[in-house]
Amino acid sequence: MYSKTILKRVKEFHEDLLGKKDGKLSFYYTYHSLQYESYLKSGRPFEQVLLTIFSPIEIPKNEIKAKFGNFYIDEKNSRKVYVYKDLVIEDKLAAEDINEIKGDTEGYTEFLMISKILSYPPSGKIYLLKSDVDKVLEQVKDYFVKMHGDDGKRIYYSLYHYAEAESIKEKEKGLKELLKKNIVKNLQLRGVQVPGKLGVFYIDEEHKEIGYEFNKLKFVVQYEIEMEDFKKMENYINNHRELIPNAQGDTEDWIINIFKAPFINNAKVLISVDN
Repeated sequence: MYSKTILKRVKEFHEDLLGKKDGKLSFYYTYHSLQYESYLKSGRPFEQVLLTIFSPIEIPKNEIKAKFGNFYIDEKNSRKVYVYKDLVIEDKLAAEDINEIKGDTEGYTEFLMISKILSYPPSGKIYLLKSDVDKVLEQVKDYFVKMHGDDGKRIYYSLYHYAEAESIKEKEKGLKELLKKNIVKNLQLRGVQVPGKLGVFYIDEEHKEIGYEFNKLKFVVQYEIEMEDFKKMENYINNHRELIPNAQGDTEDWIINIFKAPFINNAKVLISVDN
């Protein structure tokens, strides 16, 4: 999965650098040459070899803007990091690198970084940045594991794929794409705090909001309903915390509202996740 995304980004870079047609030809020539060499020397597809250098990368603060992406320089530890979209590549920093990067207007220094991983064996380190939606879903999965133990992953993936299917059926888009509209930065929850089993609820009668905080995850359901109906929701939270009886009388985790966010009626769901 990771290698597929990495190679997709590399192909996109080639197309940015050389144009759609020439970039595509350049990428596929290089890709199949690497596959040939990888199978010949290791008996493995290049995608597997590529993952041997896949590792988290700390991005330095010193930024140098480039033509297609950005460089980040760590002089103390002799590192240079290149970020193109969500693709991150790290290599050693040479004495002349900073001046060359600053003087490059054609993307040559960026191409050199991309070429580090398009060689056999690939060198340096690579990683993929996680989107806010990915971070949210990681927190949701962590919640289900903590709440339901061994069944947690099964419940999470079952609900996730159901929501994915509904997203495609109803909106003709994937769930992750739809959830982007619900993501906000630095969400501030307000109201009376009610401790849950794993997290904390925030009940705000004035604005008809019910917020929930778990680990790095925050979300709020802003209702457009009568106060009488909101009071019922408030009572459910006070009596049942995270595990709410649904219309069928079955127990339903409150956090499932994240999966429902693109479809929920008479309410708006805002979601935030800390880095």
